[in-house]
Amino acid sequence: KNHSPKGYTGGAKAVSGVRLGSGGMTVRGFKEPESRELARVIHEVLQNPEDDGVVVRTKQYVKDTCATFPVYRK
Repeated sequence: KNHSPKGYTGGAKAVSGVRLGSGGMTVRGFKEPESRELARVIHEVLQNPEDDGVVVRTKQYVKDTCATFPVYRK
């Protein structure tokens, strides 16, 4: 069952926040260092959504990470 934060009054159908699951990270083979780096990147994007440099670095990070940790290994 999915729980709402204490005091949340938006109701079950209200859209709010971001839900992140670790299943995809596990499937790709992420360990703690990769998970920490992903958290750092997410934090940087959320803190600087209009910064073009952050956007460019994040796009490259995603491409590199997806290539290094594919969903399906050959």
